Amino acid sequence: VALSEPSISVRQATLELLGSYVLSRPSVIERYYDTIARRLNDVGVSVRKSVLRILREICLKDPCSKTAVDACCRMVRRISDDEEVRKLVVRTFQDLWFAPSEAGELAPDELRGRCNQMVAIVKGSGTSTQRSEWLQML
Repeated sequence: VALSEPSISVRQATLELLGSYVLSRPSVIERYYDTIARRLNDVGVSVRKSVLRILREICLKDPCSKTAVDACCRMVRRISDDEEVRKLVVRTFQDLWFAPSEAGELAPDELRGRCNQMVAIVKGSGTSTQRSEWLQML
């Protein structure tokens, strides 16, 4: 109900609360994922940024999950959004794909997982022209 409020600040606060709950209890991510992800189309930039931060954390926690791949496909569509939103999208993909491993060098499984995620996102993110555009922006 609160996500339908006309006030942007109410929607943002609701998402922040929901995001904190979901991120602290990974077992409920699937239950609330669609509700959160749909707000990427919100008219409020601050709401979209809140959603991106939540999706980013979901992706970083389990980058090879179907949810993470779907979240990345949704996020990449926001690459030509407001400047602040675009920066958040770019930073998310830099962290997911190009950040060093916590252990130093990437283990073969981690490297394979990142490559598989890249391929899945490219395959699931629009036409070849759209893919070319967002890949250049990243």
